[in-house]
Amino acid sequence: MATITPPLRSTPTRPTSTSSTPTRSTQSRSPSTHRTAGSRAADRIRGLALAGPLLLFAHGILDWVDGLGDAAGTGAYHLAATTALVAALGTLGWLALAVAVGPSGVARMPLSSLGVAVLAVIALASPWDLLPLGALLLLIALAPLIRGEDDRPRD
Repeated sequence: MATITPPLRSTPTRPTSTSSTPTRSTQSRSPSTHRTAGSRAADRIRGLALAGPLLLFAHGILDWVDGLGDAAGTGAYHLAATTALVAALGTLGWLALAVAVGPSGVARMPLSSLGVAVLAVIALASPWDLLPLGALLLLIALAPLIRGEDDRPRD
C-alpha cells in the first residue's frame, strides 16, 4: 500500500531592505478586541437567557413525543427529555445567579416583560401540559436580556 505524503511548501523569501526608511507594520489597525468583564458577563447572560427557555421547550416537545408510544417513560425520548429538563433547570438557575450578582444595569427588565414572565410561570405550572407554551412565553419575557444594551432602541 502506497503512502501519500503532503507536498512540501517552500518558504517565500522576503526582500531585505537596507534603506533607513521605517517599514510599515503589517498588523491590522482594527479597534481593540480587549473585552471587559462587564461585556463578558452580559454575553453570558444573553446566552443563558436564550438557552434556558429553548431547552425547556425541547423538553416539553420530547416529553410529548415520548407520551405518544406504548412504552412511554422508558425509551430514548424519555432520557433525552429528562436530560433537556435538567439542562434547562441548570441553565435557568445559572441565569438567575448571573443576573443577581452581575454588573448593575445588565438586568433591567421592563414591566411588560415581567408580566409575560408571570404568564410563563402560570403556563409552566398548569396541570394541562402547557410546558412548550410556557417556555416560549419565557423566551419572549427574557428578550430584554437577550438583546442587550447595544441592540435597544435609542430614545
